[in-house]
Amino acid sequence: MKLFHCILFLLAALGANAHEGVSPTTSGETVHLEHFSMDNSELSQTHCSAYNQAKDDPLKYWSQTANQWLKQKKVSTYYEDFSFFGKNLRGTPGEVDAFKALIDEAYFKDRPEDQSNILSKLEAAKCQSVNCALSAVFGEQEAPLLEFMYRKYGYNGSTFGSTLQGRNDKDVYQPWKPEQIADLLTSASFLPDAFVPLEKNRLLLHVKNSMSYSDGNTPYANSSIQVFSKLDGEAFPVRVYALIHEFGHQWAQYSSSDEHPEWLKCSSWHKTPIKTRSGEIEEGYFSADHNKHVSQYALTNPAEDFAESFAAYRVRPEWL
Repeated sequence: MKLFHCILFLLAALGANAHEGVSPTTSGETVHLEHFSMDNSELSQTHCSAYNQAKDDPLKYWSQTANQWLKQKKVSTYYEDFSFFGKNLRGTPGEVDAFKALIDEAYFKDRPEDQSNILSKLEAAKCQSVNCALSAVFGEQEAPLLEFMYRKYGYNGSTFGSTLQGRNDKDVYQPWKPEQIADLLTSASFLPDAFVPLEKNRLLLHVKNSMSYSDGNTPYANSSIQVFSKLDGEAFPVRVYALIHEFGHQWAQYSSSDEHPEWLKCSSWHKTPIKTRSGEIEEGYFSADHNKHVSQYALTNPAEDFAESFAAYRVRPEWL
């Protein structure tokens, strides 16, 4: 874990060149910071090959990539048979694991109508294989994308996951469209291959509505990772960058990096009383040296600083 911390600190805490909005530094000089560390034109200059190949037609690119990857993983002489509410299905161990995560029987415990609907789809399609079942439930385009995202990156974007893990409430969450899953995969492609999946079966939910904080701000997403409808109407680079930022939060939470003493030290964060959105005073963080941060948003707190630095490094490392 110490090595993991060192790698993250080296990647994310090197400081940055700056842009819009003037702020003082501890040396008395000024540094210009954009609100976020990347804008549309800057993201389009990334060296990430998957982004550059996907940006013109993300759905086509990721459909081809997912199907090719899954086909390669299917090379197996061993198949598992299992029962889903009395319906016998068969697949490779990886396919069966994905099915049980994406369509968790625990979800249907108090939802007999949903259970009946799923079983009707399987019967209508005369499914005997996992691949057939996933396509019947999610759709022919969505199924391989969701399976690929789960098996390669560890993210579960299904609306039929386990309620025990907080997934899916019909009044809150909605299924991903194929084009939106392509956005998720484009963002996930910025993660280092050596570290994915960072967590297995991590929630990646699509919220029907936007949310607002008491100060009126409406976020694109949060670190849970829940993606709000506000993001749906933004340009492709914005959608991708917002999710890379949230993945940065996930990495920080997994490793406790954004509150680690070394991170606070190298980014010049100091504890101080702050006013919360509700107007209450509580202990928070303040950094006076704006040369240590990649954006205005990074100055919010150490957690946002880490997520912004993570995203900036993964997109344009030469700027750090």
